[in-house]
Amino acid sequence: MRDAEILRSRGPWAGVAAAVATLLAWDAAGEPAAYTYTAVAYPGSTYTEAMGVNASGNVAGEYQDSSGVTHGFVYTAGSYASFDPDGSTGTQSRAINDAGHVAGFYTDSQQVYHGLLYMPTGKVAFRTVDPPGTTSTLAFGLNVHNQVVGQFTDSGGVSHGFIYSASAGYTVLDATTPGAGTYTTAFAINPSGQVAGSYYDGVQQHGFLYTAGSYLTVDPASSVHTQGLAVNASGQVAGFYTDALGVTRGFLYDPSTNGYTVLSPPGSTFTVADGVANSGRVVGYYYKGTRYHGFTFTNGRYVATNPPGSTGYLTLIQGISSNGKHIAGEYQNASGDPTVGFAAAP
Repeated sequence: MRDAEILRSRGPWAGVAAAVATLLAWDAAGEPAAYTYTAVAYPGSTYTEAMGVNASGNVAGEYQDSSGVTHGFVYTAGSYASFDPDGSTGTQSRAINDAGHVAGFYTDSQQVYHGLLYMPTGKVAFRTVDPPGTTSTLAFGLNVHNQVVGQFTDSGGVSHGFIYSASAGYTVLDATTPGAGTYTTAFAINPSGQVAGSYYDGVQQHGFLYTAGSYLTVDPASSVHTQGLAVNASGQVAGFYTDALGVTRGFLYDPSTNGYTVLSPPGSTFTVADGVANSGRVVGYYYKGTRYHGFTFTNGRYVATNPPGSTGYLTLIQGISSNGKHIAGEYQNASGDPTVGFAAAP
C-alpha cells in the first residue's frame, strides 16, 4: 500500500451533495488560478475517495455504504457507476486510463486480496489480475494499453512487483534480489511501458524507474526512504523521500537530465508528490500549520489547492490526467467528518 494512504480518515459523512462551484487558488507569488470544482460524493455513502482522473475528466474512486462495505465507482459528468466483481466483499479503485478502464483490487470471502482490471465497455467487464503463485495481489496503476502494474506476495511471503497485459501475461519485477525482508512494488506505468515504483533491499527503501528490463534507482540526495508513485510519457517520476532527519519532501525526477526537483511548498513540513502529467505538472499534498493542503506545481510555481469547505484536517490531491487538465482528490470539512471526493479543472 502507498504510504500516503495512512493519512486517510473514514467514518460517517452526512449532508454532502455533489455541487459545482468555482475554486480560487493562490500560488506562492500571490497570483490566482481559477478552477471549476465538483464535489464527488457517491449517493448514500459514508465516505468517498477520488483516486484517479483521466483526460476526459472521468474519475475513479471508492466509497463505503451504510453497511460498511467498500465499492469501486466511476464518476462521469454527474453520473455514478458502482462496480464490484463477483465474489467481492470490498472493492477499491486506484487508477483510470483514458479509455475509462480502472485498475484496483478487491477482497474475497476469505479476505484475500486480488488485483482487478475493470473494463466497462469491454466484452469482459472484470478481469482478475493474479500472478501465478500469488497469495495476495494489489493493482495500483494502468496505461492506455491496459497494462496493469502492482504488487503480489508469493507463498514464501516475499513481495514482488508485476506488469500484466492480456497479450503478454505477467512480467515479475524484482528491483533487488528477492528474499526474506525484501520487496518490490510497482505503482504506475506510462504508455511506453516504463514503470515507477519502490523496492526495499534489506537496508532502506529506494525508488526506481523500470525501462525494458532495466532498473534505474531513483533516490534524491540524502534520501533514506524513497517511493516513486507516478510516471509520465517522458519517463519523469514523481514521488516522495525522507532524509536522515526524518523530513519528507516530494520530488520530480527527469531521466533526460538525471536531475531532481525537490518539492517543498513554502512553510511545509511534509510533502508528497502523487501524480505528474505529460507536461511535467505535478500534484500532491503538504502539511503546513495544523492541516494538509493540496498543491499543483508547474514551471517552478506552487498553487495551494483547497476546495471550498475543505477547512478540516486534510485536502489530498491524488490524481492528475495525462493532459494535465483535470485533478482529483479528497477533503474533510471543518467538523473533521470523513472524506468526500472532488474533481477540478481550470
